[in-house]
Amino acid sequence: MTAGKWFPLSRPHRNSSFCHEIYHGYWMERKVADRLWRDDLKCGNANKLPKIKDSKWPELPGWCNPSSETPCCSDIAGGYCSAPSFNSCECTYCLDVRKYHQAEMCEWKIDEIDCTWRNNSTGKDACDVIERSPFNSLHFVGDSLIRNMFYALLMILTDDPVSGAWSKDMNNQLKSYCRAEKFFFFKCRDVIRSLDMLEKPDKLCGGRKPNFFIDATISYSQTMENEVKN
Repeated sequence: MTAGKWFPLSRPHRNSSFCHEIYHGYWMERKVADRLWRDDLKCGNANKLPKIKDSKWPELPGWCNPSSETPCCSDIAGGYCSAPSFNSCECTYCLDVRKYHQAEMCEWKIDEIDCTWRNNSTGKDACDVIERSPFNSLHFVGDSLIRNMFYALLMILTDDPVSGAWSKDMNNQLKSYCRAEKFFFFKCRDVIRSLDMLEKPDKLCGGRKPNFFIDATISYSQTMENEVKN
């Protein structure tokens, strides 16, 4: 299942401008970068992007604008964004940024021909899979990546990718911000820790009460993991 490639969706559920707006909002909020390319068209590891004031992020290498007339970096060590040609897009140290796509605009296709991947399951289907397993509780232990996986599972189980992970303790200000993709942003972390905190539990499993429990615990070290186990 892990061997495969990303392919652009023929009918994406999001358009590229929407995805760029989401990403750009995150970059600016976290002071990562204003944009990923430079005005002087320099690119590569040696040509860093201008840093945002008070940013604590490390310097990032210059990228090229995939929608411009110069989408290829002529040398990933330190080159220029250039018009498409073999020498600028296909050479050993060139980089054609048009080949890279946002995951939200793509689908994952596995290489194994004997395996199938279905990405249209419902919340009820997901609940059925969990309930057929020998486990009646799922515990997510880890940092922000694991926490986001927990949020994503709640959205799947409720069939609601916009507000399916809302907590009953969230105020209106948080709800207006923590919607859909933005739920995975920094401001929305720690808003919900367990299944019984859901604002809309009636949405779970297609409208029925699940026969399992799910929660999340923040852990940044092996010491904290041992405390959770004990």
